[in-house]
Amino acid sequence: MTVKGNKAIVEKATPTRGGRSVRMIPTFQATNHNDKRIIAMTNDRVAQVERLAQQLTNRFKRTKDLLDEAWLEHELARDDLRHLLVAYYKWLGHEGIAHEY
Repeated sequence: MTVKGNKAIVEKATPTRGGRSVRMIPTFQATNHNDKRIIAMTNDRVAQVERLAQQLTNRFKRTKDLLDEAWLEHELARDDLRHLLVAYYKWLGHEGIAHEY
């Protein structure tokens, strides 16, 4: 805990990862009623930002999955079209109809 002005600041740390301690956002200990209200609002805002960040991350993952799926469908459609054109040109050649590739 450190003291900044007349407010005590408690810093929370997460367990170490790879030998490094990760610092979290400092939490202020309130000294009066207004401080408690401000801290509660601040903590709510931080929680809201974290929730929105998680939602955005999930949406980006979903978008990437949809793009991957669309790309696969696109490649499969191109392959089908290529085979259809080959069969069509073979049929034209078999019928003796002049054509160009």
